[in-house]
Amino acid sequence: SDYGQNWKSLSSTLPKSDTFSINARFIEEDPVRKGLLYLGTEYALFVSFDDGANWLNLNTNLPYAPVHGVVVQEHFNDLVVGTYGRGFWILDDITPLQQLTSEVLDSNVHLFNLRSAYRFHTIRPPVAQQGDPSVGENPPYGASINYYLKTKGAAEVTISIVDEKGQTIRILDGSKNSGINRVWWDLRYELTEEPRLRTSPLIAPWIKLGPEGWRPFPGRAAGRTAIMAPPGKYTVTLSVDGKEISQNLLVK
Repeated sequence: SDYGQNWKSLSSTLPKSDTFSINARFIEEDPVRKGLLYLGTEYALFVSFDDGANWLNLNTNLPYAPVHGVVVQEHFNDLVVGTYGRGFWILDDITPLQQLTSEVLDSNVHLFNLRSAYRFHTIRPPVAQQGDPSVGENPPYGASINYYLKTKGAAEVTISIVDEKGQTIRILDGSKNSGINRVWWDLRYELTEEPRLRTSPLIAPWIKLGPEGWRPFPGRAAGRTAIMAPPGKYTVTLSVDGKEISQNLLVK
């Protein structure tokens, strides 16, 4: 705070160990939220919301490994971590961390702002080596919907997607864990209704109709499909035991 004339330790809330090193390797401030810091140590990744006064473990599913580099990919708002001997690890969409304030933590329910989602077709490379160690794992396809629940045990948590015409095109069941929850919308409408065939096949007259007067559509998907939502503006509404909160979502 004074260009290095005075110094104070920020390690008081970091874990202590007599068996292995927890030396700090890298520190990075978030480009969006002032005072939000990411710290790479010799064995784990930590986050601070108050300029390093308090630290929390941010490993989630990151194996314990030396973290030698941290950067925020600003376009998609992803936290990219470079480790020694383990490769790269990406925490997708850190919007909830950037918006996690004391007001959010004091609220019973909160729906975070939504980053834009992109429609695209996945393309496989013409040649893929089996067991290639450089191949990573993509995040789930679609829109990342993040919300906070102060306590677990809600009876019902649903997420509805409404288009610009005011039509509800999808309803998703939400997780009910305390803390930050994440649900992915795959940018598809609800499944169409099941086709009901009311005649026997001309080439197989021995296939009879059921007692209801129809037979199911043959095939694994039973003729049902879910069309892709077109690019545009959508409204996402989180409903928790009757309480509703909405945010806008842009699909590009």
